[in-house]
Amino acid sequence: MLGLGSVMGQLEREIGQRYALSGRTSLTVRESVSVEVAPRTAVELVVEWKAVCARGDVRLGTGRQGEDAWVPYRIPVRLTFEAEVRDLPYSDLP
Repeated sequence: MLGLGSVMGQLEREIGQRYALSGRTSLTVRESVSVEVAPRTAVELVVEWKAVCARGDVRLGTGRQGEDAWVPYRIPVRLTFEAEVRDLPYSDLP
């Protein structure tokens, strides 16, 4: 199929404009993480950001029976994170 790559790109852009985060200029995520730190200890809080994506296939009709194409898409729809607390060596020296 001639031009299938450009058609696939156009489909993904159109789906993205309707459902994705990509068209937004900013995004706010409000969640809380509680960390209890005992005296004379040190910890590190590691936050890993993750984009949650919608995935699927769009049927691209060619107008000819049996020649339709299925075009996969992956669109980011929200942002989340995972937090991990790691113990660190503690020192009295600054």
